[in-house]
Amino acid sequence: MNRPFTYLYILIVASVIFLGLLINMLWRWYIPDPVDTFEFPFFSAVEQIYKTETDNELAKGNITALIAQLNADYASGKIAHSFELVAVDDFANSKIYKSLAGGEPVYLEMDDGSVTSYKRIAQSLYVLAVKTDFPETRNPVAYRLSIVFFYVAIALVVYFWVWPLSRDLQRLQLQAHNIGKDGAPKKIDIGKRSAVYPLARAFNKMSKRIKELVSSYKDMTYAVSHELRTPLARMKFALEMLQESKKDDQEQFVSQVGDIKKDVADMDNLINQLLNYAGFEKESGDLDMQEGDLVEMVAAHIDLFESQCPEIQFSFNAEVSPCNVFCEWNLMERAVHNLLQNATRYARKNIVVHIHIEKTCPKQQVCIQVEDDGVGIPETERKRVFSAFVRLRNGTNVEKSGFGLGLSIVQRVMQWHEGRASVDVSAMGGARFTLRWPVK
Repeated sequence: MNRPFTYLYILIVASVIFLGLLINMLWRWYIPDPVDTFEFPFFSAVEQIYKTETDNELAKGNITALIAQLNADYASGKIAHSFELVAVDDFANSKIYKSLAGGEPVYLEMDDGSVTSYKRIAQSLYVLAVKTDFPETRNPVAYRLSIVFFYVAIALVVYFWVWPLSRDLQRLQLQAHNIGKDGAPKKIDIGKRSAVYPLARAFNKMSKRIKELVSSYKDMTYAVSHELRTPLARMKFALEMLQESKKDDQEQFVSQVGDIKKDVADMDNLINQLLNYAGFEKESGDLDMQEGDLVEMVAAHIDLFESQCPEIQFSFNAEVSPCNVFCEWNLMERAVHNLLQNATRYARKNIVVHIHIEKTCPKQQVCIQVEDDGVGIPETERKRVFSAFVRLRNGTNVEKSGFGLGLSIVQRVMQWHEGRASVDVSAMGGARFTLRWPVK
């Protein structure tokens, strides 16, 4: 959840800066900032009057009139300063008298928050007092409203960011409760710009995995009950035949016992297949990716099946040899073995294996194709054939059909390698299985 925190942090900081600048600009427009008292051209003009006017009383009158005009502007809110002309002797008993007499400016903060500046006018017996009102003292209502506006604006910005986050989290919470109720969670559609999109994506992935596990559990329950029913029925029949057979009929006894042993072997094989498949289902998908020669591995498996199935002609070609790729070799060998085993069950005479690198995709992909000249797989069954415990009955040899777990394991291996398994029509009329996964 680092991304939502970063977004919220940047949003709050940017909002504070933007709103601060906006309010400051509006405040400057509404109430100009006070400036240094004695930088006013007015003060220079006052000093110039005393320098040029020989009659001090006349100079005082002119300055008093000018001050009255400025104070009128202060009262109307045009300026942030009020002015007063005070005799130097009025400060004779104060601590600031010495500084004022020497011509130094003095600044005093008043109880109401304003600042009054004092400075003696050169070549005169008077001090110019300038009272400066700061925004909060000049217009306290407007100042407080600006503070309220600032915090309300920040609250609104945060609200409009947090509300979609809260809404999406509530949807995730509701969906989590639904998983516990019906065990069939639905996909959550949340926009990619949402702060909780990574969480929703992980949730959807988890939901998909739960569906697969529930479906696998149901299929396994059905398959086990179905597969065990047949050998159990045959064993029951064989035991009844043994009870009815004559004690001296040794040949029939041996035959019935042999049938029972065969049924027990079938049941044992089924249990081993189920345990093997369950082991694949428990895999976390954390692969130990290692580099190796794919051509050498596939060729070794082809040699193995050639010795086991001499009636089938194998053909193997690779565009690149050696073909060094990255994969989890134990899993990939199992996938290749299952494909070749499936092909030998349904091929009439020929199996073709082809390895190449597809360069047309944004990412290069390793491609393994296994073709046979069997009866093929109908288009409507090509997706279902990779599901667990699925065995097609379209004219194939039922005795060699197995338990329907091999291709499901192939599909799982490809998913862990971020690839996919597919099937279409072979050039020989049978099935063509293709494995693809990215070149690392």
